[in-house]
Amino acid sequence: MLLAILVLAFFLAGPLALTILILAALAFASAEAFAGFRSVGAHPATILGIVAVLTLGVAVYNKGLVVLGAVTVLLVVLGFIWYMSAERKIDVLDGLGATIFVYVWVGVLGSYGVLLIAPHTYLHRHGMAFLFGAVALTVCNDAGALFIGRWIGRRPLNRALSPNKTLEGLIGGTLVTLVAGALILPRVSPWTVTHGLEAALALSVVVPLGDLFESMVKRTLGLKDLGRLLPGHGGMLDRIDGLLFALPTMYYLLHVLKLS
Repeated sequence: MLLAILVLAFFLAGPLALTILILAALAFASAEAFAGFRSVGAHPATILGIVAVLTLGVAVYNKGLVVLGAVTVLLVVLGFIWYMSAERKIDVLDGLGATIFVYVWVGVLGSYGVLLIAPHTYLHRHGMAFLFGAVALTVCNDAGALFIGRWIGRRPLNRALSPNKTLEGLIGGTLVTLVAGALILPRVSPWTVTHGLEAALALSVVVPLGDLFESMVKRTLGLKDLGRLLPGHGGMLDRIDGLLFALPTMYYLLHVLKLS
């Protein structure tokens, strides 16, 4: 509840304050991911990777997606120089591969949150409403899946990746998300009931995929958790894994629906 109040306060403070919050969340999330890779013997360029994530976010806020290629090219070139200058020989595919993976997963996907609220993206600060929609629907989907899954969940959604996630939880999360899309989003201009339901349906597909994707990464690394930043909630990545998939989905969905 305290976390929800904090996020709402940043929404009320405006785009710049909210951008700072997003960048901080992405920095912590990428740091957790890099730490996870280091814990299993990989050698990501942690500092370089976090700087790239933050640089991309700031650049997208100011210039839009046109900067994505430039920042990515810089990361690859500087990453090569980073490992070429290392004191001991490190497999460049091991180090640079892990660095770019986290950069794309957290930085590129997360930058769509900044893009939604950037001043040049939408008129009349509608981007704030669109980001609110993405966050609200993601939270409702996670909460619905969690509570209904614990209540009546019996059949695992994917036993190999996450045995605690159930088909019943998936259905429950979808229903809660649809209700939120129909009742909560239309209270915020320019959302309508129809567009709210369409967004809810789309995010009900991608948010669980984002959750399963993080589970796949943890299983691959042999880790139970990637962080413990938020007591009782795991790490930052545990809070935003579904949102990372929801943000680009929301951005492109807005163009398909012509809501933007």
